[in-house]
Amino acid sequence: MTKLAIIGIGPIGAAIALGLKEAKVKNLEVVAAGGDKSALEQSVEIGAVDKRFDTVRDVVPDADIVLFDATHHHSRDLLEVIGPLLKPGSILTDTGSMKGRMAEWAQEFLPESAHYVGGRPVIKALPKQVKDATAQLLVGADYCIVQNAKANPQAIKVIVDIAEAVHANPFFLDVSEHDAFSAAMSHLPIVLSNAFVTTVSSSQSWKELAKLASNEFQEISSLAATDPEANHLASLSSKEALVHWIDQMIAELYTYRNEIKQDNDQLLYRFVQGWEMVARWEAGAVDDGNESNMPTASETMAASLVGDLLLKKYRDMTGKNRKSWEYFKKS
Repeated sequence: MTKLAIIGIGPIGAAIALGLKEAKVKNLEVVAAGGDKSALEQSVEIGAVDKRFDTVRDVVPDADIVLFDATHHHSRDLLEVIGPLLKPGSILTDTGSMKGRMAEWAQEFLPESAHYVGGRPVIKALPKQVKDATAQLLVGADYCIVQNAKANPQAIKVIVDIAEAVHANPFFLDVSEHDAFSAAMSHLPIVLSNAFVTTVSSSQSWKELAKLASNEFQEISSLAATDPEANHLASLSSKEALVHWIDQMIAELYTYRNEIKQDNDQLLYRFVQGWEMVARWEAGAVDDGNESNMPTASETMAASLVGDLLLKKYRDMTGKNRKSWEYFKKS
């Protein structure tokens, strides 16, 4: 029997367990402990977990695979606790956005007979509660396999097998690559969300401003509402990379600032470009940007400036078809 122990279960950990069960992995037992008691109860209710326990000490000793699905700031302490309990040949993996720190802690606390392989399923629309997790969340998702120089080849294969069993797409990054990319795509949004909230809330008019806070405020402030300790640790996990992206954002915001002040026509282009990039990402077409049959921001600006009919004629003449991520002026 293969025993998977999930520590600090959340929607991703639950989705992995459900995916493995849907794949009918033979002789699989899934147990869980730690974290939110409500999440643990929900994981049993939806069939992701066979048994839940009160402490991590109860689930780790005979586990073949230990999956960390806990928040960042608990990981070090948990690794210190479970390290001596891991059986020889067991594999530790995780789902978090910072791998450098996890690799360091694994090196410090895991016995030589146990192996750490970083893992991270990247899910575009992640539910907030465990009860809403499904195996389908992972189908077609990219699954980072993050390796360090000392990673055991057989342990890596096990994590790749898990990714493939849940119908995700494994791809490989080293620790420094992953954390540099996470600085841009995971940690920069957290900083921006928090900076937005502290900016508007420090205004003398905050009491009045708050009365106008609606869905836009809710959306952009949502990351600021997540665990402050975890956000603090994540922000420091790859400082140089995050500072680089903050500098890039400052420069970009200053460009927007000038174009708004000057009522520059380029401002519309920037909003169109942003719309298209999000639409391409949602459609899984990010890699198609250089293909000749793809719409470009320049073409969609042409649609705004010369009209949809002329652009349609151009596309008819050149054989280019409209795509779902092409922006067309609505008025």
